[in-house]
Amino acid sequence: MIDQEYLRDSFDAVAPSYGAAVDEVGLWQSEHYVIDRYFHTDDSILDIGCGAGRTTFALYAEGYHRIIGMDLSTKMIELATAMGTRKSMPITFLEGDCERIPFPDETYDVVMFSFNGLMQIPEHQHRATALKEMLRVVRPQGMVVFTTHDRDSGGKEFDEFWKRERCTWAHGEQDARLFEFGDIFAIDPSANEEYFIHIPDCDEIKTLISACGGTVIETFMRSSRFNETAAVQDFSSDCRFWIVGKSSEA
Repeated sequence: MIDQEYLRDSFDAVAPSYGAAVDEVGLWQSEHYVIDRYFHTDDSILDIGCGAGRTTFALYAEGYHRIIGMDLSTKMIELATAMGTRKSMPITFLEGDCERIPFPDETYDVVMFSFNGLMQIPEHQHRATALKEMLRVVRPQGMVVFTTHDRDSGGKEFDEFWKRERCTWAHGEQDARLFEFGDIFAIDPSANEEYFIHIPDCDEIKTLISACGGTVIETFMRSSRFNETAAVQDFSSDCRFWIVGKSSEA
């Protein structure tokens, strides 16, 4: 069953590789672009799905000191907290659920959910709840930043894969643990562990953002603009960035 216990176990299993990524991978060029263009050093930032703190520590080192890291995984938070002590970076890391963010409305200038974390939440309704929560705690002129995969940007190899998936779902032959088309199980090579992820297309995310009271400021595929280092590409496959503001009608 794909529930919070499954997700916590999945994240706990890869905690060591996420810890290594703090120093071995750091910020991607694409993340630097978003940060340099949209963030200000006096912004208050909530780093959701922070893992062991890859993005959190990198931002702190660049002068973004009003930052808090949050993750569902106890092991990730324990690892990040211990790293913060060793690095002499007094960052607050807390265990928390992005569907129930423990902060008042309009607390943050920036809420970020990197490394496709939003898409590791099973079921559309729960992803919508999480995005609504992120938009709730961001200030009116602030923004939410997250990444997803994109079914339509994977090339011919993935086109064939999704054709087979459509056939599988049409015949009701999909893994019974999955909820909707686009759901898959993948293997994390660092821990040889199975994990759940939803792979959307672009229109799905645009519709989700609009329905949750957001508006797209910018979106782009990482590979369309940046040739990331080998370390980044080994750590993470290509993804689409979404920079989202609050809709004026929200």
